[in-house]
Amino acid sequence: MNDLIIVIENLAPCFPPEMNIFELYETKYKTNVENLVIPFLENKKKITESPGILIILASWLDKYEDLMKRAGAKETDYLELKMVIFE
Repeated sequence: MNDLIIVIENLAPCFPPEMNIFELYETKYKTNVENLVIPFLENKKKITESPGILIILASWLDKYEDLMKRAGAKETDYLELKMVIFE
């Protein structure tokens, strides 16, 4: 998440607000995380081999959402990812 902080604090101020640099970066970040994590979570064998990953991921999601709220992001919810985690 450090890269998101860098975008918020250092990159976004370099662009006019109408370019929505942070929103663009956050959308790409969210898509990449979901593309990497959801296939892993859908593999029930891997989850049973490493059940602690669900706790780690849930904790990360909470921290990420807090960061997005501080950044003023409109949509901070990884709804699809949460649905897979908390099935």
